[in-house]
Formats: sequence, C-alpha cells, structure tokens
Amino acid sequence: MRPGNTAYGGSKLAHAGLQAMTPRAAAGNVGGAKPRISSHHAFDEVEKKFLEWISGSSQGKAELWKAWRDIDYNGNHIVSLAEIDKWVVEHFMNLYHKPALMRAYRASSKVHGDDYVHKSEFPVLLRNIVFFNKLWAVFDDMDESADRHLTFNEFRQGMVALNIPDQTNAHAVFKELDRNNGGVVLFDEFCTWVAKVYCPVDSSVYDATTMSPNAKTSAQFKHLVQPQGQTQKQKTSARKDAHSEALRDVEAKIHAMVKDKKKLQSFWRSMDVNGNGLLSLAEIDKRISETYPPLDNSPALIRAYKATLKHGDRDDGFVHKHDFTVLLRNILYFNQCWAVFETGDRDHDRRMTLQEFQGGSAAMGFQMSSSEVLDEFNYMDDGGGKVLFNEFCKWVGQKKMPL
Repeated sequence: MRPGNTAYGGSKLAHAGLQAMTPRAAAGNVGGAKPRISSHHAFDEVEKKFLEWISGSSQGKAELWKAWRDIDYNGNHIVSLAEIDKWVVEHFMNLYHKPALMRAYRASSKVHGDDYVHKSEFPVLLRNIVFFNKLWAVFDDMDESADRHLTFNEFRQGMVALNIPDQTNAHAVFKELDRNNGGVVLFDEFCTWVAKVYCPVDSSVYDATTMSPNAKTSAQFKHLVQPQGQTQKQKTSARKDAHSEALRDVEAKIHAMVKDKKKLQSFWRSMDVNGNGLLSLAEIDKRISETYPPLDNSPALIRAYKATLKHGDRDDGFVHKHDFTVLLRNILYFNQCWAVFETGDRDHDRRMTLQEFQGGSAAMGFQMSSSEVLDEFNYMDDGGGKVLFNEFCKWVGQKKMPL
C-alpha cells in the first residue's frame, strides 16, 4: 500500500488539530465503499438528553449544571476519572464501559494539562462519553473472545459492522489499525483509526479535531472556568485533597460493611457471580469497578490480589471466602499506595524516574534530604533506572513509610 493512501483508495488524510465543536459532514465515497458505523439507536435516548442539556435553553443549562454539581461532588471545579466513573454508574449505567470512559476522559482533559476535566469542558465530556460508547459497542461486538483486543480473524469476521465489503483487502485494513504491530488491535487503536479515516458514526464524522476541547470551547464557557488566581501549588493541593476525600469515603463504607456480616455476605455473593466460593482477579476487578470506582486502579487491584493469595493457604490462584476481608483490606491499602505513587509519577507512565521522585517526594508526603532521596530511590530500583509500582510498594512496606 503506497504511503498516504488507505486500503479503500482514499487520498492522504489531514492531520487532526483542535479546532471545531461541531461534527464534520460525512465524507463521500472515494474509490469504493467508505467505512461506516451505526449504533442502531442504542444511545438515542441519552444522547437526546445530553443535547438538551447543552442546547443553551434555560432549562437545559439548569439541568447541565445540576449534573455538573453531581459529578463534582466536592465542589472544586474539576473532576477526575474516578468522579466520572462514579457519576456514570449512579446515573447512566448503560454508558458504563471502562475503555469508553477512559478514552472520553483523556480526550476531554487536554486543555489545562493537569489530567482533570474542568467545568468549562463538561459539555465536551458528555459528547465524548456517548461517542466512545458507540465505538465501544461495535468493538465489543467484534471482540468475540471478550479479551478487549481484536485478532485478525475477529476483525475479518466483523468487517460487516464497519460497512467494509468482503472483497476489501482485510490484511491491509488490519495493518492500518494495528499501529504498534502487536498482532492485535486495541480499543485505542480502533478509535484512532476511526478518526483517521473520517469514518461516519451515525452519519456524523467526529475526528480528533472535534473530540478535544480547545481555546474556542473554553471561551464559550469562560464565565464558568475556575478562577485563575490559584497557584499551581494550590491546584495540586485541591486535586490531592479531592482524591483523598474520595478514598476516605470509600474506606469508611468498606470498614462499615466488614462489621456488618449480612452486608459483607451480600457483597461476597455479588462478587462471586458463579457461586463457586472462589474469586478470580477478573471477578474482583469487575465488581470493584462497578461498586467502588475510586478503587478501580488495576496496578493496586493486582497487587492486592497477589498479596491476598500469599496470605491464603492454597496455591490455586483464587481468593477463598475466608480471605475476603483480607482482600478488602489489601485493596484499600494498595490503593493508598497507588494514590501516593501517582502523585510522584508526573507523566503517568506507571514508572517513576529519579527526577520525578526528587521533584515529587514532598508532595508524596516524604520529608527527605537530597542525599536521602537518592539513597531511597536506589534502594527501591532493581537496576532498571525507574521504579515500578511493585518496587514502590515493597519499599513502603519494608521502610514502614507513612501514607
């Protein structure tokens, strides 16, 4: 396939910018059938509601900002992914698909560069939540193995859902999607491809230019933007306080549940969906994400799961019922570790450099001199030059560092 051309005979595609709020008109056919996605009206009702909210009418505005107050429950004018998860679970469960929410959050939190969605970006977030849920619905239908990635066979069998004719070179299209040459297509790669080829979704084309907020959209709602008088230190402190408050709230609920045998038993049954008296990591992850979004952090859950297995008396890879309270305590503890680790991991690549540890140690709550910071970093690091979450957890436990 020649550079600049798609497998459908299309011409070179323009690079996406950050300019428009409204969707582009659907592109016409170029040298053959264009990819096209239909949600089959699965999200019409919620999409209509969100459009009413952002219509500009008095009633729409009132409902929009009431929804904002619900999602921003601590009133700090910014929302995290955990707050978005919680709000969607409580109000729009049919939109609760973690990969779609993650993609919507990332697309909506780019303006301020602080990994939070600000009040002025809320209308954009609503649109993105619906859009990426539409894409996830198609992707999930194609993903017959339900492992959150598409093999070539799954893609080829599902091409009809993308309006791609059977005679199309499936290998060429799959190669376009598989950007990292991993042999499978991830949801992020699928979304990127949809934008790249201007694939219409329910007759409208949303590419990367319309998926992210920008100066224009911020100006549209500038009277709602958080006051600019705050320093970066104050903003960081507010975000940390908000996250800590969410964790404290969940921690209080779980401690109360552990003391109530009926509630504890009910939660176990809801997690042990097949009733076999055993919990897999997948069952734990699913139930925690549905019930306690602030705790839905994969590195922390994996660490909690492994720690609980070590505590148990059977080496079968499952958490048994008599270790359930141990699991819950570990989930809380390792989420606290993860919250501190994330504070230092400034670029959020799930590994901490010496520079990040040096610059973030105070914000993480560790009072150390420059020489102590270097010594402790070397103590944590196994020689790779970066500290992974597992290494950080071992260090916290061995040194009995306060969290």
